[in-house]
Amino acid sequence: SLKSIRMSEIADGTSNTVIWSEWVMGTYRKGTDGKHQTYTVPIAHNTKTPLADLAAACQASTTFYTASGGALPAWDQKGDDWMHNNCAQGGCYSHINTPNKKACFYSNQTGTHSIYSFEGASSNHSGGVNVGFLDGTVRFERTGHGRKRVSILQEATVH
Repeated sequence: SLKSIRMSEIADGTSNTVIWSEWVMGTYRKGTDGKHQTYTVPIAHNTKTPLADLAAACQASTTFYTASGGALPAWDQKGDDWMHNNCAQGGCYSHINTPNKKACFYSNQTGTHSIYSFEGASSNHSGGVNVGFLDGTVRFERTGHGRKRVSILQEATVH
């Protein structure tokens, strides 16, 4: 289960803690590569795996997530319901992957209402993405930016 976080527990401060970002929306069930797509990693959600290994597996994946065991060319509905709590459809967000990288589900996720996934910030901007911080600021973060801004909020969502 997800842990509640108090503002006082945010070790990096609210000006260094990302809460929201833009991401490239899916194109609805099209089997094409790109930042709009959600892929599957060959790792189960309940397997303890270092974050760097998860990120590398996601970037290496060529398997589209289908949500129905393969009946579709691809699920590809990322961002279609942006205020919903379902990962890859809306509310779920993580920094396992740095900006403008692939989004992935774990191999044993078969439903469309997953919390076992890692979608990060993505955009069609050249060189980065816009992200919102807990203090209310919005900044442009470069694509090559490391994991320096991973905070207690994102770590609380990693299973």
